[in-house]
Amino acid sequence: MKIGLVYELQEANGAEEHRMPPDAAALASTDEVDHVGTIFEGLGYQVEDIDTRSIRGLGVFAGRDFRKGEVVVHATGKVIPFQTEYSIQIDWDRHLNVDSPVRQMNHSCDPNLGVKTNVNGFPRFVALRDIKQEEELTWDYAMTEYTHYKRDNPESEFDLSCHCGAPNCRGKLGYYSELPEEIKQKYAGFVSDYLLTK
Repeated sequence: MKIGLVYELQEANGAEEHRMPPDAAALASTDEVDHVGTIFEGLGYQVEDIDTRSIRGLGVFAGRDFRKGEVVVHATGKVIPFQTEYSIQIDWDRHLNVDSPVRQMNHSCDPNLGVKTNVNGFPRFVALRDIKQEEELTWDYAMTEYTHYKRDNPESEFDLSCHCGAPNCRGKLGYYSELPEEIKQKYAGFVSDYLLTK
C-alpha cells in the first residue's frame, strides 16, 4: 500500500488530533495493521522488519537521502494525559499517542534525528547529519521524555533496557532529567521546547 502523507490539524471533542487522509486511516492503528514493507511516499521513509531475531522488532528506514537540517518526518496522533510505551511527551501533562511511522521509530543513544517543536507543540524530526537512503532513522527518546512515570499497574510497565548497539549506548532508555550535562549540550536546539521551561 503506497500513500502520500498529508496531515491536517483537527479539533474533535476538545482533543487535538492530527489526521491522515481517508486512504491512510487504516494505517493509524498499529495494533491491527502489519506495516512491514509499507512505503510512505512524499517524505521518503518506510517501515521494515530490522531482524526477526532481534529484540528491536520494527524500524523505520530512509526511502531517500536526507540532508543535515532537513525535516524528515512530522509526528502525528492524539493528545492524551498520560505516558504509554508508544507515546511522546509534548508538555508536562500532555503526551502524543503517535501514529505510524513515528510509532515504529527506534531509540538510539547515537541518533541521526533530532526534535524541533512545531507551533502546535508536536515534534518534527530533523536530520542531525546527512542520512543515506536505507539508513535506519532513530532518535534519542530523551529528546522528548522528561522522566519515566511509574505505572499504577505493574503489568503496564515496560522494559527500559536499551539495545541500540551504539558505541556510546547508555544501557537504558534515557530521559531528559537523567542526561549528563554534556549530552544536553550536544542536543541543544534538538529537544522538545517544553523541556527547557523548567
